[in-house]
Amino acid sequence: LVINLFGRNHKVDVEVSSNEVELKKIINDNSKNYALIDLYSKYLTASLKKSFIVLQEKAYARAQKRKLLIKQRYNDGISLKVDLLQAKSAEVLQKEQLHGSSIELENSLKELSLLLHREVSLEEISELDSNLVKFTAPNQFDWNVQHNIKLVDQQKSLLELSQKKIIRSMKPDLKLSLDYKTNNYDTEGSDVLTNGNIISSNENEITVGLSLLWPWGKTAQKVALEKVKQNKILTEYKKTSTMKNLKNSWLTLQKNITQLENKIESARRRLSFSEQVLNEYN
Repeated sequence: LVINLFGRNHKVDVEVSSNEVELKKIINDNSKNYALIDLYSKYLTASLKKSFIVLQEKAYARAQKRKLLIKQRYNDGISLKVDLLQAKSAEVLQKEQLHGSSIELENSLKELSLLLHREVSLEEISELDSNLVKFTAPNQFDWNVQHNIKLVDQQKSLLELSQKKIIRSMKPDLKLSLDYKTNNYDTEGSDVLTNGNIISSNENEITVGLSLLWPWGKTAQKVALEKVKQNKILTEYKKTSTMKNLKNSWLTLQKNITQLENKIESARRRLSFSEQVLNEYN
């Protein structure tokens, strides 16, 4: 009558079930997010490898063209033999690099195929376009969208509900019982039911009892309660640590994005100069 007054224990059980469902949902969302990040990362790696292949094929073609040019100049007596040897060496080096990049691209496609459980062809991978590569990060850190924080908060809620149930189980409880006995009934000739004398019959007995249940010692509950309290402390520490790590990761990400933007801009300038040099040779 006391512990489960007005179904309080049942309400807590419903809350626990709801929190467990929400916890599983957050875990599933985290798994989906990590899987999407992994897929996107592997796709970008394959796209980068494909872009390298295209550039190295062009570099190999230029090395071949330069070797032929040096060979012609050597036959004409304009270039030295060492120039021809250097041109041949550069051609071999470009060929080796092209072969190595082809192997890396093949490995990237295999990783994507394993992740998607199907064969991924080279035609499904787009080349990276430096003009389309944009890195953006939010100006402010939003804790509400962090699934790791939601997960820790949900775990804490479950621990608080468990603590509430344990504390209630340690309280005394009242048990009301009602018992009725009779032997004044004959299936062939009794008039107990027809005369309405069930209560007035001398053979009837009604017992009403009120019992006080007091958990003696409560050792198991105390151990369980202490364990829940320790887990709550660990959960709080985990949340604080997670928040610090996320904050530091966010600041590092912003810094890396700024550095990458500067490197991309510098690479664009170097690419422009290289194209001008090639135009001069051609």
